[in-house]
Amino acid sequence: MDDEWAARMSSAEVNDPSQWWLLEVRSDSGDWAVAGLLQGNRQDAELGGAWVKNFGLVPEFRGRGLGRYLLTWALATFQAAGYQRVGLGADLDNVTNALSVYEAAGFQRLYTASRFSKQL
Repeated sequence: MDDEWAARMSSAEVNDPSQWWLLEVRSDSGDWAVAGLLQGNRQDAELGGAWVKNFGLVPEFRGRGLGRYLLTWALATFQAAGYQRVGLGADLDNVTNALSVYEAAGFQRLYTASRFSKQL
């Protein structure tokens, strides 16, 4: 891994906490509970774009439209900040219906990548 790239990806310049959102909702018991999070960053800022680095919902809160809500909120906030595009990576075998959420929000697949691993 390129040291300069790694340092940039972990810098405050790229990882701005003002682009992280935590979604809290009332649980079935009536208490407030964390339902999901979306962590954006500015790794594509020089190209006019933001990036969704981490995005997920707690399993018990899936299927209620909360992921769509959180993603819509983040996209509106990115747009208000002047970003012209937003990227993200997705697991094509995701069983949580995430791909349909991304497609419904207007994301288009640019390419498909493979991941390799070796047990050490």
